[in-house]
Amino acid sequence: MNIPQIQPTLRYSSRHSPAPDEPSAKGATQRQKLLAFLISKRGEWIPSHEVAAVGGLQYGARLKEIRDAGDYMVESRVERVRTGRGSHVVHSWFKLLTDHEALAWRMANGVTVTKAEIEDSQREDGQAELFSSLPERHRDDG
Repeated sequence: MNIPQIQPTLRYSSRHSPAPDEPSAKGATQRQKLLAFLISKRGEWIPSHEVAAVGGLQYGARLKEIRDAGDYMVESRVERVRTGRGSHVVHSWFKLLTDHEALAWRMANGVTVTKAEIEDSQREDGQAELFSSLPERHRDDG
């Protein structure tokens, strides 16, 4: 009896889900798109509906991935607004902290920071150059 040989073929499975940083066939992942959006509005409060428009319906999971990666700090704010008859609507916003804000948060929460981190933060916020253009003057303490 002659049994035909079947060659195994590798196929792309529709159940394959890319790793968080692996680009999909359509381009950037939702996480990458959301991070780029947050960076473009760094330091600004962004309403949740705008975040959802970029990050998709699972934007909360994408924000958690960004936070868990540890490179960026995303702050959230929630406000409950009464609509009458005891009901309320919840509004939420998100903000990617600037380097200076993130450094201040770390210092306020007891995290040790280096002098280099402080200087980098000041340089990025334009504070280091505040008096650098002034000419050096002689000080007479005498």
